[in-house]
Amino acid sequence: DMARDSLEAEGVKVRGLTPMEIAELALSTGNSQLAQRAGMHTTSDFPIVLGNQINTTLRRSYNARPKTYRQIARRQTATDFRPIIRAQIGDNPRLKSLNEHGEFERGMIGEGKEQYQLETFGRVIGVTRQVLVNDYLDAFTRIPSAWGVAAASLENEIVWSLVTANAAMSDGNALFSAPHGNLAGSGAVISVDTVGAGRHAMRQQRTLAPGGKRGETGYRLSIEANLLVVPSALETKALQFLSNELVPASASDVNPFRRSLQPLVEPLLDDASATAWYLFASPDQSGIDGLEYAYLDGQEGVYTDTRVGFDVDGVEWKARLDFGAGVIDHRAMYKNAGA
Repeated sequence: DMARDSLEAEGVKVRGLTPMEIAELALSTGNSQLAQRAGMHTTSDFPIVLGNQINTTLRRSYNARPKTYRQIARRQTATDFRPIIRAQIGDNPRLKSLNEHGEFERGMIGEGKEQYQLETFGRVIGVTRQVLVNDYLDAFTRIPSAWGVAAASLENEIVWSLVTANAAMSDGNALFSAPHGNLAGSGAVISVDTVGAGRHAMRQQRTLAPGGKRGETGYRLSIEANLLVVPSALETKALQFLSNELVPASASDVNPFRRSLQPLVEPLLDDASATAWYLFASPDQSGIDGLEYAYLDGQEGVYTDTRVGFDVDGVEWKARLDFGAGVIDHRAMYKNAGA
């Protein structure tokens, strides 16, 4: 019907043509026999209409797909594909007491950095005449819709893989590790005591230590955890733990985290561990950028382009995504391996 309307709007006569002939004529780019039969030579705008329709369908599905990573990562924009370097500057050295004739002692500022870069992801498919003619199965809508879901899911996988991979950072220590102070000494189930230990560990995190004198430490950040992140296997446990419906029988049964933590369930975490759970500080509330993701400037999200096919008898459609993510700071997160 779209092909018929597009042709009739250009003054092309389509009466008596079969659905396959209408589809072929709508996709025609020049001097074809069908165009001659219809009474004119035409370069149809149907591929443009088709491309806009595909883009709209893809975008709708892409935007509707849950992207849980956006609650734990901060968005940035990159101008090119070169490594994105996030430098960290330590605190100034602590001020020291001086007596009447004391000399000022020199100090140094520490520094560190993490980096990541964008990658390009994409595929090309052909929307053939057969698909258009046989679209009673709604294939025309489902193809771009499925790609929209796939693109959004890919972003989610890239960011959450940073958490589950637990790769080494620039200091040589794993993201979650004892030196970073963000890993429980032993795995345990979600409870007031174990979550309290994680909150305490995040409160105790310090800024990057100043350079120079040995033994100097950074200042405490007092980071507030506000997200309890769990795999789907622990969803019920997390909801029960944070429920406001349970009335404590005594003061010792009160859960202080019911209003300070929000549950965040991510099924991708189940692939790495069905027992591990995490505490995160939301970047929007804490000011600490634990994870970061970026799109290419001017190409935020999925970009689509359409052309009349050469290898495919129909319309070729390209979907492209320029996206990257990286770990910026270990201090914004805490892990308990669970039990």
